[in-house]
Amino acid sequence: MEINKVGRKPRILYVENLRILLSALVVIVHMACTYGGPGGWNYMEPGADLVSIFPLTILNATSQSFFMGMFFFFGAYFTHLSFQKKGFIFFVKDRFIRLVIPLLMTYYLISPFTSYIVWPVKHPEQADLSFADLWISGRGFGVGVMWFAEALIYFTILYIIARNLLPWLRRKEKITLPKIKSRHILISSVILGAVTFLARLLFPLFKRNHSLNFELGHFPQYIFLFVLGIIVARYNSDHLVSYRQAKKWMWFSLSMICIVFPLIFLFGGAQGGDISPYLGGFTWQSLTFSVWEQVTGIAIMVTLMGILKVKWNQQSKLSASLSSSAYAVYVFHPPVLVWISILFINWDTIHLVKFLILTPLALVVSFGVALVIKRLPLLRRIF
Repeated sequence: MEINKVGRKPRILYVENLRILLSALVVIVHMACTYGGPGGWNYMEPGADLVSIFPLTILNATSQSFFMGMFFFFGAYFTHLSFQKKGFIFFVKDRFIRLVIPLLMTYYLISPFTSYIVWPVKHPEQADLSFADLWISGRGFGVGVMWFAEALIYFTILYIIARNLLPWLRRKEKITLPKIKSRHILISSVILGAVTFLARLLFPLFKRNHSLNFELGHFPQYIFLFVLGIIVARYNSDHLVSYRQAKKWMWFSLSMICIVFPLIFLFGGAQGGDISPYLGGFTWQSLTFSVWEQVTGIAIMVTLMGILKVKWNQQSKLSASLSSSAYAVYVFHPPVLVWISILFINWDTIHLVKFLILTPLALVVSFGVALVIKRLPLLRRIF
C-alpha cells in the first residue's frame, strides 16, 4: 500500500490501476459483441464472417473468464474493509449511494436512452418514436450492465447476515496468510470449472429460463470470488502471490488462450457457426469450455495481481483521474457505444476492421464522458 500522489489517502494503487484496465475491458468486450463476438448487447450488427467472429470470440471468452469475476472479488474485498471502518449505518448509506442510485438511474434513464438511440435501426417502422413516448411505454426500462450492482446488493446483504453468524468476520486483527501454492490454484480452478459445468446444465448461457437479470451460468465463479475477496480482506494478504509465481501463470494463461482455446473451438465444430454445445448441457464441449474458462480466468487474475503489484503500483495525475472515473465509465458507456456504432452503421467494411478502428474511439469518448460526470456536483458523490 502506498500514498497516492494526488491526495493523502492511502490507496492500493495497483488495484486502482486495475480499475482502469477492467473498465476499459468492459467497453472493448461490448464493442466486440457489436461486431461478431458472443454475448448479449444492445446492438449487434448482423453479417459478421468467420474472420471477425473467431478473434472476437477468443477476446470475449478470455475476457469473460476473469474480468467480471475480478469486479466481484474487489467488490467483496472493499465491502469488508468499508464495513470494518464505517460501521453498519454509514456502510449502508454508502452502499445505497454507490449501488442503488446508479441502478435506478440505469433502469429509468440510461437504458431507455440507449434503447432510444438504437430504436430506429431495430424498429424502422416506428423510427419517429419520441423519447417521451418510449419512456412512457416502459419498453426501454432495464438494469442493463448494472446487473452487477444488483448482484452486489444481494451479495452484500448476505455478507451482513454472515457477519452476525460468524464472529471471525467481525475481528479487527489480521492474520498473515501463507503464500498460495500453484497446485492449490490449479486444483481450485478445475473444481470451479466442474461446478460451472453442472450449473450450466440448468442455466445454459444466453438462454435465460428464469426471471432474474443474471446469466446464472457464470455465477459459480462470482460467488467463489466474492467469498474469496471477503477472506482475503479479513487476513493480511500482501504477499499472497509472488511476482515470480505470477510470471509463470502469465505464460500458462497465454498457452491456454493461444493454443488450447483454438483447439477446443475447432475440434468442437464451432467454426460452422453453432456454439450452442459450448454454452451448456451434457456435452464434452460444455465441460471442456467450463474448465478452460475457470482455469484460464483464475490464471489471468493471479497474473495481473502478482505482476501489477510490482510493475504498476504507482499513479500519475492522469491515471489517478482515469481510475476515479472507472465506475462512471462502466455505468454510462452503453449509450456511447451504441451511438458510435449507429453513426458508422453504413461504413462498408468487414466487422473486424470496424471493431479495430471504432473501439479506441469508444474508449476515448467513454472515459471523456466519465471525466465530465465526475466534475458534476450532483454526480461526483455517486460515481
